[in-house]
Amino acid sequence: MARGLYRDQQGDVMVQYDQYQKRIPRGTYIDSGYQPTYNQLPAHETYNDAPHAPQKAASTALEKEVEKTPQERSP
Repeated sequence: MARGLYRDQQGDVMVQYDQYQKRIPRGTYIDSGYQPTYNQLPAHETYNDAPHAPQKAASTALEKEVEKTPQERSP
């Protein structure tokens, strides 16, 4: 199920679908009944600073994998 990640300064919402993210207008987000509710969404700046932000976690894991030598990387 799609889930809201954060809202930007213009009021749009970044929504996480299974394999991708998409920015949608506030009205569409509210009318579609996504969770969490619009008022519970963090601001974009706050979301990017949060340690639980999915894209940061994925990025960190990828960066760690890239830093490894070819022998250290898992097959």
